[in-house]
This record gives sequence, structure tokens and C-alpha cells, in this order.
Amino acid sequence: MMILHAILITFATIGLAMAADGDLVLFGGSDENSGMVLIEFGGKQGKVCNYDWDVYAADVVCKQTRGTTSKSTGYFAPPKWKGLGVFLDGVQCQGNEESLMDCVHEKLGQSSCPAERSAGVICWSPEEYLDNKVEGSVRLVDGKTSQDGRVEVFLASSWGPVCDERWGAFDADTVCKQLGCTNSKGATTGSAYGEGSLDFKLNEVLCAASNVRLVDCPYSFVDNTTSCNHTMEAGAVCNCSIEITVGENNSGSGLVKVSSSGASESTICYDGFGPRTADVVCREAGHKEALSISSVKRTASSLSNISYSCLGSEMSLVTCPTAPFNVSDCTEGREAAVVCQTNDEPVPTAEPTPGPLGLSTGAIVGIVIGVLAGVLVLVVLCCAICRGRRGGPASI
Repeated sequence: MMILHAILITFATIGLAMAADGDLVLFGGSDENSGMVLIEFGGKQGKVCNYDWDVYAADVVCKQTRGTTSKSTGYFAPPKWKGLGVFLDGVQCQGNEESLMDCVHEKLGQSSCPAERSAGVICWSPEEYLDNKVEGSVRLVDGKTSQDGRVEVFLASSWGPVCDERWGAFDADTVCKQLGCTNSKGATTGSAYGEGSLDFKLNEVLCAASNVRLVDCPYSFVDNTTSCNHTMEAGAVCNCSIEITVGENNSGSGLVKVSSSGASESTICYDGFGPRTADVVCREAGHKEALSISSVKRTASSLSNISYSCLGSEMSLVTCPTAPFNVSDCTEGREAAVVCQTNDEPVPTAEPTPGPLGLSTGAIVGIVIGVLAGVLVLVVLCCAICRGRRGGPASI
């Protein structure tokens, strides 16, 4: 029995070791949640090619390595460690796969992709930054861009809409100023952005021109005595004095162009341009989240002398932390380009089903193969022993 146990354990271990092919680690990032994607093959680690790399593949990587959803970098500069080849190419994921090896891909270990085309990811949960859950915070929901929408306020540990009774221009101005914009272009009533489902928070808001936070204005709470219903939700259209397009005719894919207060368009240097800034850019341009970012060779456009470092929750580039930027410092004059999720493009929502014991599919397959191989060896040994006994002692 001890021998049987030892043989099964040995072959299961061998199978598990074989299953290490396809395991992932993140290398060279600013922390454990970011970096270049390295994949294991034949006991060695190699890169993953970033051709067609997008947020769906990055989601799978982050779920496999960190257990979170993610944002991805479409281009990730290789670290000084140059002795790595590319092991995986042609990755196409839906976003609901359990591991990168479950996605469509070329044969592992065989790739003609240049070594500098390294795929990388930055992993974090969107809930960490999309909702600024501080008492009195405001947000705009369901608008055509990030600068307009239904007004919601965070009070008593939850979000809720504002009733439109007595809602006017000063109220919308206050919301927009609180979000970091100049003022509003207008206030909306009658659930102009569709009916929400959350409980109302405020009613009869009466802001003055001097107010900069909605909860500092006079208001009343919504209770059973009010007539507010979901056809009476207040909205706002903000003026952030900036216009952003992504790609030709704002197609949602291509070069990022910014114009402020009627000035001519300028592009943004790729250096320091991250996926959180890309999210803000996409939303302000009227799209959804950023799927990937990349750098393109310098065009005839002028480069912006501002560097943006958005957190991801901002409604506009003008509300992001900024710093002066010397355009001559832009590496090879490379400009930021983004692929946004357009409003008519669905995002996969299926969640992966974890395997037994929390093991990856590859590990489970490896263990099963190892155990089966062990059983096969045992059968062969038993047959050999039985034959030997039937035959009796060998003649001399």
C-alpha cells in the first residue's frame, strides 16, 4: 500500500510539473499588480506578444495572477532584462476564460513576434476608483459623455438621485463646479437621462452662485411625504472648457486629440500616459472605457505641453492632476493612441468558474494525467508479478 501511494504521488507530481506550461507571472512593474506578462514553457519564462493585446486578454491575465479585473497597457516597454524571447502570440480572449491558455492563441513556444513587443497589464478593480464614495460626493450617470447625465449624490453610505423639484441652473452649476468644471451648460428635469432605480437622496435643492458643493446648499430630504418619483430625476450638462476626440471623426480608435477653449488641437505624449488617463479620455469623448493604449509615431499635430496623471474617476481631463511638460522630452516624439469600447460594443460579463481546489485547468489536467500514468505503471507491474508467480522458479 505504501508503494502504491508513493507511485501515485510521484506521477501526480510529475504531471503537475508538466502542467506548469502556461503559468503566468508579472515582471518589471511598479508593484505586484502590474508588469510585463511572462509565461512559462518547458521550464523557462518568455514574453507574450502584444499584437492585438486588449483589455479582454488583460482581464484573463489579472484574474489568473491576481484574482481581479483589470486595465491593460497595449504597449509595455521591455525591461533591461533582454534575454527573454516571445513564447506566445496571437492571443484573442473573450474575457471570461479561466487562464490565458484557454484563449485562442498560436502554439505555445513558437512565435515570430519581435522581443520588444511585450504585452503587459496593470491590474486593479474598477470599484477601487470609479466611485468616489465620500459623503457628499456627486456624479453624473447615463449621459452621452462624462460631462452630462443624471445627478447622483453619495449620502448615508449609498448613491441616489436628486428630485427635480425647484432644480435649476445654480444647482447644476454647483454640481459641475464640485466635479472640477467651470460651470454648467444647463440643468435638466423630468428624468432626461432615463429613470434610475436608486432611492432618492435630496429634494428642493436651492443653490446660490457661491456654492461649490451640492450638500452645502439648502435642501430637504426625501421621505414618504414628498411626491418625488423616478420620472422626476434631476440632471446637469457641464462645461469643462475642453473637447476630446479619439481617432478620425471620433471613431473611438486612434490618436487622442485635445482642444481647450477654442485653441487648436494638440496630441498627448505617450510618456506617462496610462490606462486610467485613457479611461477618462474615452468617457469624455463619448465612449465607454479604454480597451487598450499604444504609441504612434509623431504626426503633424502639435504636442500638448501638459502631462496628465488621472486617477480614473475624473469626469474630465481638466480635473486630473497635471504637470508642465517639455515637448522636447517626449521619447521619439511618440503620441498616445487609444482604443475605446464604443457604446454599441458589448463587454463580456461571464465570470470564470473556478476549478476544484482552486487549481487551474492545466494543473488539474496534469494531475489527472500523472495519476493515470501511475495507475498504468502499477497495472503493468502487477501483471508482471502475477506472471512470474504462475511460472514458478526459473529452471537452471
